[in-house]
Amino acid sequence: MPTILLAIDAYTPIERLLPAALLLASGPRSALLGIFAQDSQLLQGASLPCTQEVGANTATCYPLTEQSIQKRVQRIADGMQQRLAEAAKRQHLPWEFQRCDGSISQIVSETQADVVLPGWSESSWIKARHVCMTPQRCSKKEVIAVVDDGSALLGCVIQAARDLSETAKPRQLVTLAMNSPKAERAKLSERIVEGEHCESILHVSSIAQLIYQCSVLRPAVVLIGQEQALAFDSQLRKGLAFIKVPLAIVRTNR
Repeated sequence: MPTILLAIDAYTPIERLLPAALLLASGPRSALLGIFAQDSQLLQGASLPCTQEVGANTATCYPLTEQSIQKRVQRIADGMQQRLAEAAKRQHLPWEFQRCDGSISQIVSETQADVVLPGWSESSWIKARHVCMTPQRCSKKEVIAVVDDGSALLGCVIQAARDLSETAKPRQLVTLAMNSPKAERAKLSERIVEGEHCESILHVSSIAQLIYQCSVLRPAVVLIGQEQALAFDSQLRKGLAFIKVPLAIVRTNR
């Protein structure tokens, strides 16, 4: 049974991940799994006697305790669990929600799920130097983008994209090729159309150009192999979060 994992924490905009998770779980016998990471260091910091909370609007200081933070995180986790449950039930998908101590990065590195959608929060590292991009829809079809960084794992990721979305509504599979060998580029440049589904290629010369193409394509999700070099590239992660395009990491050693 393919498992689509949402790795989330209290800062995750889960509403941006759910449509991509449901698309990837549209194949047969798929399941949704949400794992909520609770920051134990935050709770430890809140328990210090010198810790206070400063109001954003009034700059008034309030006492901050481990119990008060724990209650807030609990409410956030409960809300995310409810939204995941509602989304799964609408699609008649089995689902599960777990909570753990740690971080999203730990969940991503330790998971055995087929696909993981990391809910990295973008609020702390979006910088003013990002160029404003105007997103445009290139097609009425669902676009699924696959990142090709020239590694030998591309075939596994493309096959995973086909398998995971085989029963989805009409889709367009676009490979974003960067640093591919020439022989592979020629092969990937072929455009394949099967019924209402089609596959095509876009060549990009840098991560910045890859992100720009995603801002134009507006794919429902961008897939990349867990073992690919770009899987944890901070520039790619931040750029996709900035344009609000979900990133899904595919386990290629299945």
